[in-house]
Amino acid sequence: MTKEIRQIPVLAIKPDPTQPRKDFDEDDLWELAQSIRQNGLLNPITVKTNGDGGYIIIAGERRYRAHQILDAETIECIVYNGSNGKELQLVENINRKDLNYMELAEAYRSYLDSGHTLDELSQVVGKPKNIISWMLNLEKCRPEVQHLVRRSQLSLIIAISLSKLTENGQLRALRMMQTTKLNVAECQALCEQIYLEESQGDMFIEEPKLTDVEMKARARIQNALDRACQALQEVNKMEADNPGISAQAIAEKLDITQEKVDLLYKLVGQFKKNLRQQRVAALC
Repeated sequence: MTKEIRQIPVLAIKPDPTQPRKDFDEDDLWELAQSIRQNGLLNPITVKTNGDGGYIIIAGERRYRAHQILDAETIECIVYNGSNGKELQLVENINRKDLNYMELAEAYRSYLDSGHTLDELSQVVGKPKNIISWMLNLEKCRPEVQHLVRRSQLSLIIAISLSKLTENGQLRALRMMQTTKLNVAECQALCEQIYLEESQGDMFIEEPKLTDVEMKARARIQNALDRACQALQEVNKMEADNPGISAQAIAEKLDITQEKVDLLYKLVGQFKKNLRQQRVAALC
């Protein structure tokens, strides 16, 4: 492996067509160009020869494009003559803070498609194979989902959850997410519900009718919730009217009170989980 630094004509350099980064913000490029105009190029770009007298960019396409904006004749380059240019390009990509998850998955795929194994990729990027395989599931997403990931308008976790569904299932879930305010956990539960329906081959599950026992249980639950809310409201009102009275009332039984509060948190948490599952089931 050898490296040399020299000035190369901008016109002799071309971007790598397999470069995963496709979108470049014009305003950011213009600001970078003005910085280079004032301060010079702080870090040379890295290129390799392409066999016909020209050069292909390994790292530094933004700096290259900024030089084009400035109509610069030459740009300072590190000419790389080693055999692992793909590794350098991949490391450059994954270390960029502005690379979105879709571009990162495409960088992984490009490296694998060039004849490398998952083990080699894992060593180059320093990530476990299962994490890489997990991220490559983005390739199974509909173009609409991939677009949202590129624009950082959809989280990686939700996109991966969508990737388990058929294209119709993804579109169905995506529409529900866009019309209903669901948090991440609810979006995951929605995808799981649709996945189960698709696996069973039944997209139209009829809502079951409540039995007499279930109707009575519903009434009892509603009554219990009303009484619990009323009790908590009374405690809060007493504390608001007489600040500190709660502490005085429980001073001698602090451990017992804390145990009851912890139990209350646990029960409320479980109840919220049940409600979330029912809400998602209702959407489906």
